[in-house]
Amino acid sequence: MFRKTNLSNSTTKALIIFAKYPQKNKVKTRLAKEIGAQKAAELYKSFVEQTLLTARKAGGAGVDIFVNIKPSTVLNKFKKWLGQDLQYMKQQDLGLGAELSAVFTALFNKGYKKVIAIGTDTPDLPVKFINEAYSRLSKCDAVIGPSKDGGYYLIGLNKNKLCSKVFNNINWSTGTVFDSTVKILKENSASYCVLKEWQDIDNLEDLKCYFSRTKTEF
Repeated sequence: MFRKTNLSNSTTKALIIFAKYPQKNKVKTRLAKEIGAQKAAELYKSFVEQTLLTARKAGGAGVDIFVNIKPSTVLNKFKKWLGQDLQYMKQQDLGLGAELSAVFTALFNKGYKKVIAIGTDTPDLPVKFINEAYSRLSKCDAVIGPSKDGGYYLIGLNKNKLCSKVFNNINWSTGTVFDSTVKILKENSASYCVLKEWQDIDNLEDLKCYFSRTKTEF
């Protein structure tokens, strides 16, 4: 699963980015119906790059960055695109819940103490949100960043035992993801912290809001 591992005694934090290769008709399919498949792929490419820039700024040298890639057959393309210095993990096509559980478990087993996962649908996510999430994990078992559509843009854990529970029995890509996850945390007596809500980008209206926030256009 791992491309390489550079865990040192002083590095206990891992940040994993879930990313797809920006292939036409393979990414941002809902948005593609409104702006076209080629533009959607180009936008997605820029979202991944901006997310990586944010990740590199978060936590300084004390955070190891991993990219969970899909499809797993284009590792060399990812390395050429995003860089040789990153650590790559191949998605196993297990389904999102099982994939998240496997990734968190693998990183905890490697010795990381605080593990955070983010996607690429919030390219303007402030760096301070990620830094705050690591800080909160010093006090809570879990940290979660809710998105406006009922899902979440970030989730972090510091307990391996939660990996097999918090990602199970979730109706992914629905407006119940955040509430269902919080319910599971409560049922397992896990303490959790909630970050500020942020908007992800799934459709044209979301994209317009993003351009308005960032004062950019496509």
